[in-house]
Amino acid sequence: MTSRSVLRAVVVALTLCVGIPASYGDDRSALDKELDKVWGKERDIKVIEKRLFEKDARWEFTPYFGFIPNDEFFNYYPLGGRINYFFTETIGVEAFGAYTIPQDSGLQATVEQFQGINQAQPLRKLQWYAGAAAYWAPIHGKISAFSQKLIHFDGALTLGFGALGTKKLGGGTEKSKIDPMAQVGVGFNAYFTDWLSVRVDYRNYFYWISERGRVSYPAEVTFGVGFWTAAPR
Repeated sequence: MTSRSVLRAVVVALTLCVGIPASYGDDRSALDKELDKVWGKERDIKVIEKRLFEKDARWEFTPYFGFIPNDEFFNYYPLGGRINYFFTETIGVEAFGAYTIPQDSGLQATVEQFQGINQAQPLRKLQWYAGAAAYWAPIHGKISAFSQKLIHFDGALTLGFGALGTKKLGGGTEKSKIDPMAQVGVGFNAYFTDWLSVRVDYRNYFYWISERGRVSYPAEVTFGVGFWTAAPR
């Protein structure tokens, strides 16, 4: 083989070594551009994971207990229930009601003295309440329990109205009275199975005490267990 032949072979080899990667690089760039056309739009789509627990067109029945700590003369322990129906995953309606168990807050002597000397402005003792509310749960998430199980939860806002029963204490007599009331609140619902959840709710009730010329606003914290009907097919 002559030197000229060897030189020609070397030039051809170098051309192939340089040319092939260059051509391959160009092909990959073109391929990436084509892939971007296909997947670019997909990257802009937000991925929302399917809810593990669905509420749409289902009923929830929740017995609950709680406490109302912000009364000057009595502590109250409500025992009641809530019935919820959900039109969508986030919007529903609720009916609620409870009897309240009163407990003297330690100011019984003051209460008795007040009853004896201030008959024009008697105290009120809460007996029960009931009403209906709109239920909106815009927050949905999940938390890990002991790094083994994911628990889904909702955060909700409620706004409603109803009636509230009290006993007027004053002048040595007790007289029952019913007043209209408004209600606002927030809630937290954690889902453990398809039919069982645990609820924590905070509610504020507002009603007018005409004898004393002011608004009373019992604040309530409740704990409940939700039982769900089967999901529609």
